[in-house]
Amino acid sequence: MKKSKILLFFAIFLVILYIISFFINIYVIILKEYWFSIACFFVGLYSFLYATMFKLDSSVYYCVLTICIAVISFCQYYFNYDIKFYYPFYLLSFALPSFAVFALFRQKIHFKIFAFFIVECILLIVYKFKYLDIVQMLLINIFYLVLIALNITFRIKRNLKEN
Repeated sequence: MKKSKILLFFAIFLVILYIISFFINIYVIILKEYWFSIACFFVGLYSFLYATMFKLDSSVYYCVLTICIAVISFCQYYFNYDIKFYYPFYLLSFALPSFAVFALFRQKIHFKIFAFFIVECILLIVYKFKYLDIVQMLLINIFYLVLIALNITFRIKRNLKEN
């Protein structure tokens, strides 16, 4: 069977599962908040199958991203915290797919993106636990972003001189 047919049948299966779980959540369990988490999880499953079949880095990134967002939003609704507690973890959900792409495809740019998001997440978590006040956090963040901007501009200038 062709890969496109398998993906089509899997997509139809996931849509049917999503519709069933959506109506169970709305009418049986009465948990209206979980529709987004379930949708992200099913999109992540579809992207996982797509990534394993075609070995695409974008599908791996999208798969890990949607599954991370699904897990974080499910935890947010389940533990009934507000978004202010979880926004460092939502930012972390952009770091983990970059690390997955780096680990599977050895693309160095994704490791740099991963490192950037990890430092930002650590900074936000330290701020959330009140080890830094807002002025200190903003000064450290501005200094960090200026260093990244200078690094990018010097690399661009060096690459232009080489060509």
